[in-house]
Amino acid sequence: MNLDLPRRRRSSISLTPLIDVVFILLLFFMLASNFQDERTVALTASSQSKSNDVNEIRTISRVYLESENSLLLDGIAYGRDQLLVALTDSFINEPDLSVSIGVGEQVDVQSLLDLISQIKKTGITRVVMQKPGEL
Repeated sequence: MNLDLPRRRRSSISLTPLIDVVFILLLFFMLASNFQDERTVALTASSQSKSNDVNEIRTISRVYLESENSLLLDGIAYGRDQLLVALTDSFINEPDLSVSIGVGEQVDVQSLLDLISQIKKTGITRVVMQKPGEL
């Protein structure tokens, strides 16, 4: 005896439109996102630091960045590593130390930002920029 049972008809769902939608969403979010690592550096103008409390006395070290590897600390030439060691020693002796940074015409912004970042890693939090032409 042979029973003919009705075969279940399988409905097939095409995955192609679903894959297309996922791809379009992925493309949209990739184009709408910003993958740059943006860092900010807090700076105060040197004129603002002078307008603070007049009775407050701070030790200020002046750093002048002439070029990528030419640095002056209070008029004395240092390499980058020696400068950071000298600033760390000064900061240990004077916890209220401020650093004023001036730059030469040949200095690019990335070198300046790297220097500021390295100075802040020594523990010095007060970093101000000198006005151009001010030494």
